[in-house]
Amino acid sequence: MPRKERITEIESLRGIAFGAVVLQHSIAHYSLVPETRLEDGVLLAILLMLSKFAVPLFIFITGMVLFYNTGDKLHYGQFMRKRVNDVIVPYLIWSLIYFTLAPRAGPDLDGMTSRT
Repeated sequence: MPRKERITEIESLRGIAFGAVVLQHSIAHYSLVPETRLEDGVLLAILLMLSKFAVPLFIFITGMVLFYNTGDKLHYGQFMRKRVNDVIVPYLIWSLIYFTLAPRAGPDLDGMTSRT
């Protein structure tokens, strides 16, 4: 089976979506800085609204590439089995290893104080 031509525009879309995700995380950090004024908050909120396209764009890219590479040959059962074996099983194994070796990981809820 000949290999399909690479869609170069997808790389640009991925870069734009990645930049939007980075912007969202940066906004989340700087919105909690005590020196943030109302004007800063408004600008951060506008930037956040403008960058909300990132997740739908990643979903679109995933669907487009999946359809482009498989077309009518996609067998959903085989596809899901491969994803479970490639993603879920290693995730569960490493989570089990992590929680076995670091049972106290996570937030210390007993030591939390109120922010008044």
